Amino acid sequence: MKAVDQKKLVILPKKPKWQRASKPKVRTGCLTCKVRHLKCDEEKPTCRRCRDGRVKCDGYATPDKAQLQQRAAVAVTVPSTPYPLSVFNPSLGDTSIESCYFHHFHHWTSTQLTCAPGQSNFYLTVVLPLAHQCEPIRHAIIAVGAAHRFYMAGPETCSPLQQLKGLAMQQYNKAIANIIPHMSLNSPFDIQCTLVCCLLFVAFEGITGRYAESIRHIRAGTRLLSSPSLVTNAYEARIAGKLLDMFSSLGCEASAFIEDTIIPDIRTGYFALLSSDDVSETPFKDLDEAASALRRLDVETVEVMAEMTSEEGCGSPGSTFFRDMDVVTKARIEASWNRLDEKFNHWSRRFDMTKNYISMWEYQEWTSPQLLYLNMQQAFWRMSMSLELEDDSEPDPETVETYLTAAEAFAHRLIVPGQRTFSLDGDLISSLSFLLWCCTEPHQVERALNLLRNLNRREGIWDSRDLAEMHEAAMAMGDAKICDSRGPLIDIDFMFTLLVMLKVWNLILFRVMCLSPLRHLLAIDTTPADTYNQDVENEGYVAPRLAAKMLVEHLSSRMEVSEAEIFDAGYGTGLVGQELRKLGVKTIDGCDISDRMRDIAERTDVYRSLSSIDLSGFATLPELKYDAVICVGTMTQGHVAREAFLDLHRLTKHKGLILVTIRDTVWQRNGYEDYVRHMVRTGMVKIIRIPKTPQRIAAGVKARFVLLESMSDEYTMSEDLYEEQMKDIRRDAACKIEANLESSHQLFVMMNAESIANAYCSERLIYRALENNDKDIDYLFKYHESDPLNAVLAGPSLIRPKSRKSAEDLTDKLQKCTFCVMVCLSPSEAKAQGIDSSDPVPIGFVLLGWGGTPDAHKHHRQTSLGINLSTPYNNKGYGSEAINWALDWAFRFGGYHRVALGTVGFNTRAQHVYTKLGFKEEGREREAYYLDRKWYDVINYGMLEQEWAALRGVE
Repeated sequence: MKAVDQKKLVILPKKPKWQRASKPKVRTGCLTCKVRHLKCDEEKPTCRRCRDGRVKCDGYATPDKAQLQQRAAVAVTVPSTPYPLSVFNPSLGDTSIESCYFHHFHHWTSTQLTCAPGQSNFYLTVVLPLAHQCEPIRHAIIAVGAAHRFYMAGPETCSPLQQLKGLAMQQYNKAIANIIPHMSLNSPFDIQCTLVCCLLFVAFEGITGRYAESIRHIRAGTRLLSSPSLVTNAYEARIAGKLLDMFSSLGCEASAFIEDTIIPDIRTGYFALLSSDDVSETPFKDLDEAASALRRLDVETVEVMAEMTSEEGCGSPGSTFFRDMDVVTKARIEASWNRLDEKFNHWSRRFDMTKNYISMWEYQEWTSPQLLYLNMQQAFWRMSMSLELEDDSEPDPETVETYLTAAEAFAHRLIVPGQRTFSLDGDLISSLSFLLWCCTEPHQVERALNLLRNLNRREGIWDSRDLAEMHEAAMAMGDAKICDSRGPLIDIDFMFTLLVMLKVWNLILFRVMCLSPLRHLLAIDTTPADTYNQDVENEGYVAPRLAAKMLVEHLSSRMEVSEAEIFDAGYGTGLVGQELRKLGVKTIDGCDISDRMRDIAERTDVYRSLSSIDLSGFATLPELKYDAVICVGTMTQGHVAREAFLDLHRLTKHKGLILVTIRDTVWQRNGYEDYVRHMVRTGMVKIIRIPKTPQRIAAGVKARFVLLESMSDEYTMSEDLYEEQMKDIRRDAACKIEANLESSHQLFVMMNAESIANAYCSERLIYRALENNDKDIDYLFKYHESDPLNAVLAGPSLIRPKSRKSAEDLTDKLQKCTFCVMVCLSPSEAKAQGIDSSDPVPIGFVLLGWGGTPDAHKHHRQTSLGINLSTPYNNKGYGSEAINWALDWAFRFGGYHRVALGTVGFNTRAQHVYTKLGFKEEGREREAYYLDRKWYDVINYGMLEQEWAALRGVE
């Protein structure tokens, strides 16, 4: 206090106490630093404090939805935000069965499609969140998940997994139908949705083994990547970079498969910045960056190879391919390969520094699949670089040993005993296959072949079992470098030096000829051209004359035949062109896939121009449209698939004619008839004439003569959009045909002998009768009567210690049930669980009709279901599998109309499982169960016959 005057006192304010300046506490550090109560520097992906302390960093926790919403409310508006991971719901689906396979994709498929870890797994961080915003992606994910589940189960799968094929195709059709509106829009979001769908379609077709369709999706996605509207901000740029890497990988493999170039354009537009030469000598910031840089080198390899094969005068690659080039061309090509080698050496130095950097702070990274994969790729490149351009030498033995060691380490992380795996990366299987073709060292060949045999894996279009069988067959014939006599001779050692990452070109040709579904699209005519005309004369082949006559008769009523322009699709040796010329046609163009036939056809001097085109539905066609298109003999042998009708339609003028001959034996079987009917329904064509009875075209051979009129107007849409629309039409027809076949099969599932033969087993389990013997009684006493947890879950009986006599009584009661079986692990599943047993291992029981069904109640055709598994085997999916099997028995063989079951309110896991399997909650018995001083509801569930049938896709 201070006296101001003698009569007044002034109280001064209290001096504020000193306080340390503070800010809101940050709680975004890594999990490890939080536990250690240390300040985290929050460096990503792992913090520096943990690395410096040689402590494993557990990463960062994902904020919950409420936190993210609170931040979004106060955040500054930015041009674009990432797709919200916070809204991800693993149970996204219209039905429980769809949610099940969405969940399967989330936990299984996404981790197999790529070796990238969780924080950089494109399918986890981008594709799954997009499914909440884009309906076609959701359907595509469910389709891929269901197809992958069926693929994992193997070809001998019994019901109910056989029904997955129908579900997968149904979801696939929905995805195709719903992606069309996005394709017509040009926003970054719609383009990215289309690309993601395209990627999922590639996965679906690869899993189902339809490689031709897979390659078409790769081609469409590669074209779409060049869209100028793909990237408008940094987040979209990151997604675009990931998509580029994936389509680059797929394109490189597909380019080898069909001997064509399908790679993204990285020389222009936004991606030109990414492909610029990086002269940095610093480590890669992470393994993703290293993988992306190596993938750019793959694309450049394809470009160099395409440049070589496009040189005029360069024939099929072989041992003299490089030596036959002129000096200037040879120098330019050699310089290109040298630059590529320098770029790889630069990449390799940076990658070695990255590995040294990783080893300093986290040992666990040495076991990551992505690092093992890049180690294998590095060794593979070095092995390929040890080959010489002009020598038929084998790769350096040391580089081969290094590669095999790296491949074995990578494969060790992929092999799952008794389970098939699928990935979109084709580098392991194809590189092993190359090694088997180019090496003769027995020890190295045996190592590679053993690895290929044990993989049980498919990588895109490469299947380890198929390739192992092919190599074994080649070796059995005494020539590991066997070359198909129907194609050009190819020196594999030399070829690989040129292809590097394109791998076994000759092997591809062999696969396409013998195994692949592509063989009917390639339409490779192996008949010697010089004897072709004589052969058809000897057979009395009259199809060219009959077809030309029919076409001219209908064309003459529309215009002067001499003024008509006609396109001969699949001209062969020119027989159709000669018949048309005899009938007054003067202007004829044509195409064929066989260059050998072209020389013969040119000698007839009836064609204005001839070209080499593969009629596959999306061929690169002349811009000119014709008054009529004729196709004789090409579809007759089933060489060209029904999709070729799209190419013929695109070549025809409005109101023009299309005439095709198709052998009668394949007219319906291969789907040609259904496809033509679909084109009619969609308004593309009108039927002029399809005779009800086939016509004789040769000795013992009959064919359908299909005459159509093009009804579509001239298209003004872009070529890309037009091809996408045509793809949808083609796909819809093919899917409907397949769906009809599936439906026909399912209608007769009750009489399927194979299904009935496997009636006592499911994917991992075997079901046998309960025996009243010491073995089964001892099992029930140990794992059920003496287990308090099982006693609580089994029923409302008072929990108390029980004697062996109670197990005997339980056995008697179970045998009085309408149906009761012991649930057992199959020997293979027992081995996977670490149990050495050649007999099925019991893990529980499942029953229908506790106490039996009174005769007076049997006409209601309803029963109750009960299941009890040993505690060690809970939470492994065995319960769901056993319930599904019991439901199939009840509705397929038991003739029941309704199946009921119940659980207690505290058993939330059972409630989730029953709902997921398709049961409907029918009611509750309130506070009907007492346990540990608490009351719980008893929840009753039921499933009707028609609900089961809808889940299984049967009538």
